[in-house]
Amino acid sequence: MNILIAGGSGFLGQALVHHWADRDYQIHVLGRHEKSLNWEYFNANATQILKECDVLINLCGANIGAQRWTTKRKIELFDSRIKTTTTLAKTCAELGEQAPRFLNAGGIGIYGIHNDHLDELTHAVDEYTPLPAQADSLLQRLS
Repeated sequence: MNILIAGGSGFLGQALVHHWADRDYQIHVLGRHEKSLNWEYFNANATQILKECDVLINLCGANIGAQRWTTKRKIELFDSRIKTTTTLAKTCAELGEQAPRFLNAGGIGIYGIHNDHLDELTHAVDEYTPLPAQADSLLQRLS
């Protein structure tokens, strides 16, 4: 199986690369790490690269804890997720039947205190807790 992990040099991506390293898979990493495919190369060759892949896993996104959240950094946090996902999805859509299976992951949690549930905070929040009607924080919107 030929797998491309976009964001494969990040926290979750590295775990997947190591998990599949001992199996009979071809793993390719698209990321910011120097041993990864870089975006310039990928963008110039996206159609051919994705035609050769069976699975595309997108985990891209700038590290939320790496820097202070200035206005510029907030834009980078959103763009690194939205623009990357858009580019990958458009390329897969153009490939049609030749596109790899596309798995996309963003946040793995729900962040912040839900203002509409403040009275319920005396018990644990779990998978049955209703979701907030709208995002109250940057992390909620980012996920």
